[in-house]
Amino acid sequence: MGELDLEVPIERLNDIMTPITRADLYLKWVFYNDIRGTASLRIVVPEDLIEEVLFMMAKAYGGPLEVSVIRDEGRMLVGQAFLNSVHVNAKSYPVVVLMDYSSEHGPYVPVRVAVITKGDIPEGDIEMILSLYFKDFKLMNSHMRGTVERNSLTKIIMIPSS
Repeated sequence: MGELDLEVPIERLNDIMTPITRADLYLKWVFYNDIRGTASLRIVVPEDLIEEVLFMMAKAYGGPLEVSVIRDEGRMLVGQAFLNSVHVNAKSYPVVVLMDYSSEHGPYVPVRVAVITKGDIPEGDIEMILSLYFKDFKLMNSHMRGTVERNSLTKIIMIPSS
């Protein structure tokens, strides 16, 4: 099992709770910070649903949100996910940029980057979205090996060169 750790303004809590309850997930803990007006949540998620749940959260939240992704594979591994909604060509796309780290490579260099968005997005729009995060990104001449998976979601997996 993995866990998602995030902090949201209390007035946006329902936006995050909707996909959590629809996916039948449970909260490990919730902390209300009266001074900041926020709620911090730890959500338990089956390992194989982490990317899908992050996408559902990005779609429901509709704005920038940082999420820590905690995985326990014999030792605790912490990744980062950045959720946002990107506007391209008069359309809005929920986007998740998920970075996984390993203890061998250290906490600053991701060993895998996954960009997750809608399944029907045109490839040109994918490159525009990736350019927002990774400057002038082109799938064809990337310095990162990239694979694109399409189903209900489009997922671009990149493994930085060592």
